Amino acid sequence: MKKDKNKVSWLTCYDYSFASALNASDLDLILVGDSGGMVNLGYKNTNPVTMDEMITLTSAVRRGAPDKFVIGDMPKGSYEVSTEKAIENAMRFAKESDCDAVKLEGGLNMVNQVKLSPKVEFLFLVILDSPRSLQIHLVVIGLLVEQRMSKKRYLMTPKH
Repeated sequence: MKKDKNKVSWLTCYDYSFASALNASDLDLILVGDSGGMVNLGYKNTNPVTMDEMITLTSAVRRGAPDKFVIGDMPKGSYEVSTEKAIENAMRFAKESDCDAVKLEGGLNMVNQVKLSPKVEFLFLVILDSPRSLQIHLVVIGLLVEQRMSKKRYLMTPKH
């Protein structure tokens, strides 16, 4: 994919039915965003979304799209307090939802939350606050989708 300069395609999804349709497509990955709290749960914003709700939404998407690279969005308040809490919640999220990666927001302030032990075997994506960081993340996502397609597991830790 990256070698061939093909673009990575992805959509946001919150439920089993739509995920099943996406699984049959050429789409590369699916993001299960905390915006599912507004779209599926009727919240005014994403603030009230809980870990349990995100795990439920992400699990439904994983069941509907078992062949896709699925990224689960960690809800506000589940990772900001400490590195230990971020890792604990991310491990729970990955285990219970079977997602391929978890996403955090918050820019450079959150990078410290993802300095992981080599024993942690899943991916954190930190969304930084610049167009360049988005380009870097899309390249990384392209490489990870390639790895999933070749049935490999991976580990990524940020370098400073």
